[in-house]
Amino acid sequence: MDTKYNPPETGGQMGKAVETIFSIGNLYFLLIIAASIFLAYLTSVILNSVSIIIEERKPWLTLLVDMLAAPFLMFVMNVGYGIGFGFLRLPSSIKPSWESSTTIVLIINLGLLVVNAVPVLLLRLVNTLSSKAARSIKAALALVIGLLIIALFAAHYAALTVSAVFAFIFFLITSWLLSVPKPKIAEQPVIPKRLVIAHVYISTAEPHEKIAEAIDVIHEAIADIPGVGEKPHASLSGFIPNAVDVLIKYFVLDAMRIEETKEKVNLNILKKLNERKIKLSAA
Repeated sequence: MDTKYNPPETGGQMGKAVETIFSIGNLYFLLIIAASIFLAYLTSVILNSVSIIIEERKPWLTLLVDMLAAPFLMFVMNVGYGIGFGFLRLPSSIKPSWESSTTIVLIINLGLLVVNAVPVLLLRLVNTLSSKAARSIKAALALVIGLLIIALFAAHYAALTVSAVFAFIFFLITSWLLSVPKPKIAEQPVIPKRLVIAHVYISTAEPHEKIAEAIDVIHEAIADIPGVGEKPHASLSGFIPNAVDVLIKYFVLDAMRIEETKEKVNLNILKKLNERKIKLSAA
């Protein structure tokens, strides 16, 4: 009996593998991963804004935000991986060995939470604990948790490897998101204040008491006007024929309104002096 040799259909098998890898399900998987990364980015922006508000109002909560930020962002991406894995299409010989990877990445995420939380809590509870000691504890915890995960899933080598790769990628993305500088609250533009120097001349016909009173009245009249800086100055600086020279100095806080403020100050000085019947003199 003649027997025919039938070569294995390697081309057909390879074609099926390629078709599986580039299937629509795998596209959905990539899109879900990308969407989860984008969602993590938006979350990091919100956390940055919350952190700024907390720093101003309740600084003690900043520690809590810093402790939970990285695990939460990784959790967002891990959830995306878990959802996307349901759409993933791989050769039938490979996918079953990856099934437990969704569980492993969540356990790694939980381990990150513990690694972040324990040193922070110890720093709060133990006043004598230094930052260097806290970093050493954090490194030791990361090593112990990593070894425990390897021991628990040693039988699932493929899933453990895949989980480690995705967890590392998510960790790098999380570190990058948290390293972006926090936006600063926009500060109001600083408008330089302007110094005004002027002279008021009081008639020498006024008695000594009236001249002393005039200086107090001028000081009061300047201080009454909104937009004038603190501690306006008024003093007797000299004499001219038939008058004494009262030097006045004050700051206008808004340089854009200097002429308006000067007018209000001058009118108020004139009004106050007239009320006290104190006579001015021409320079």
